[in-house]
Amino acid sequence: MDIHITRLEERYGQNYLLLQSMSLVRGFYLGTLMPFYMLMIRLVVHHKVVSLVYIFNGLLMHMA
Repeated sequence: MDIHITRLEERYGQNYLLLQSMSLVRGFYLGTLMPFYMLMIRLVVHHKVVSLVYIFNGLLMHMA
């Protein structure tokens, strides 16, 4: 495993470190923000489907 990692570092260098940090950030996001985000989505979908669609359509009309 160590040999594989060193080979990756030789080949990619900074990119590999960047990937490592990205996966760390993604893990943090999935661990903390994602459940909260999903909960919010579930609440909105449960209570305000029609109003959400209305707002989305309004945004589309505004942008177009």
